[in-house]
Amino acid sequence: MAPQMPAPAIELPVALGTPAAILPWQPAAPVQTNDPDPTEEDLSIVRWSVDEAKTLAQLSWTWSISQRRLARLNPGLAPHDVLAPGTTVRVHEADDEDVTQSIGAPNRGRLVHGIPMPEGDSWSMKPGRQRVYGTVETVRTLRDALLAYGRAFDDAPRVQIRDLSALRGGKIAPHRSHQSGRDVDIGFVLNTPPEQTRRVGENTFDREKNWFLVRALIDSGQVQSIYTSGKAKRWLLAAAAKELTADELPRYFDLISYERGHSQHMHVRFRCADEHGACQGRSKQRPKRAARPSA
Repeated sequence: MAPQMPAPAIELPVALGTPAAILPWQPAAPVQTNDPDPTEEDLSIVRWSVDEAKTLAQLSWTWSISQRRLARLNPGLAPHDVLAPGTTVRVHEADDEDVTQSIGAPNRGRLVHGIPMPEGDSWSMKPGRQRVYGTVETVRTLRDALLAYGRAFDDAPRVQIRDLSALRGGKIAPHRSHQSGRDVDIGFVLNTPPEQTRRVGENTFDREKNWFLVRALIDSGQVQSIYTSGKAKRWLLAAAAKELTADELPRYFDLISYERGHSQHMHVRFRCADEHGACQGRSKQRPKRAARPSA
């Protein structure tokens, strides 16, 4: 009888910036470990779903969350356990000592103890999810507006949530802002299926649904400003004029400004929370270069 060979090792990626770990390969069936408790309204717990069979070590790489942190938040899972698609994994659990703070300006700031954007049926996020962190106020307001959108439109397409901030804030290319947990890019809702076109135009821009989302955000009282294209602002105004009087329109549209580079999405900036004493609402202006002396 031939001697039995030892099980081979497989090299799995771990958190960015740390060396890869050699873990024993376990060819067992995927495990299902859904937490039975629903995500709490106060966002004290946030969970993300596994999109395909992966281990915690692989999720650490995909989500840019340290393997140690994932293991601490999910004590019932071992790093080599293969998680079935649809399994929910805790990625955040509130600590009374970890108070969220937006520090500095949107273009020169950082985020302390930011929280990740939760998942939802009416919105989607990028697979990597390294840039979906914000202040508690930012994430809560965004989530509540998206939940209202989902309740209002049963068959509506999912809203694309793009970049918020990195886990600790700071610069993320190609953005000048998004550094202090108070900015988010939201893709426009279109009235055509994704497989047909993703081009934003007068015939594809869903005025009713985009205006509903903008109104829900501004009605929260947490929005400082919204940046978008001139065309999108006109389309939003046309939808709003069907619901609001001329006297009511400025309350919303004084907060909406044209800014280049926003033809495919809106950029929402939330105001500084009263408790964030080091937060600066406006971006810092770059110092002007001194004129060169004439020859």
